[in-house]
Amino acid sequence: MSTNFNMKEAEKQIFRMATFDDGIWEIFLGLFFTLLSTYNITRALLGPVINAVYILSTLFLLVGVVWVAKHRITLPRVGFVKFGENTKRTIRTGSYITWALVIITFGFLILTAKNWITEPAWEGLPRWLTDFDVDLVFALVITAVFVWAGYTLGLPRFYLHGVLLGAGNFISTVLHVYQGVDFQWPLAIGSVIIIAIGGTVLSKFLRAYPINPEEAVNAG
Repeated sequence: MSTNFNMKEAEKQIFRMATFDDGIWEIFLGLFFTLLSTYNITRALLGPVINAVYILSTLFLLVGVVWVAKHRITLPRVGFVKFGENTKRTIRTGSYITWALVIITFGFLILTAKNWITEPAWEGLPRWLTDFDVDLVFALVITAVFVWAGYTLGLPRFYLHGVLLGAGNFISTVLHVYQGVDFQWPLAIGSVIIIAIGGTVLSKFLRAYPINPEEAVNAG
């Protein structure tokens, strides 16, 4: 029983090392939300349709860059890893949650920009709360997803990511409604911090796992 537990823990650590210990995923996350922080500006310049195409095209471009980076940077250092069924299920779940979060965030921006989401009236609650109840729930969902991921994977820095993105998105919405601020700078600041954290993690990863020339040839 103890051996089985240790093997599961070892597999979990290998999965975390191959997936998150290089910081590449976090750099992608930060870049994508930095892109979203300019949504109101690019929509005004390009129009809703072209802007949607622009956002989605950039998203897929970033996904392609991440794929190349994983194969050129991470794979030569950690090699090929064959995970068990439980870890594969975790990977699939994480992928579904990540894509769902990205799609929901993008859809939420479109719906709020077009005023297709109407805020329900809540008796007895402050006006500011009733004006932003949907946005607050959305911010809490984002934070909860990252807290869950951080707890499950043993990555406490994900707690900070959730707070930065959730609070950044909520504050940006409040500023847009009350002050007419189009550039979502709170979300942009949070995203840049995540990029910086990802860059720091990547730097440590490169120092900890120097490239093996033989593995680099096989990966290429």
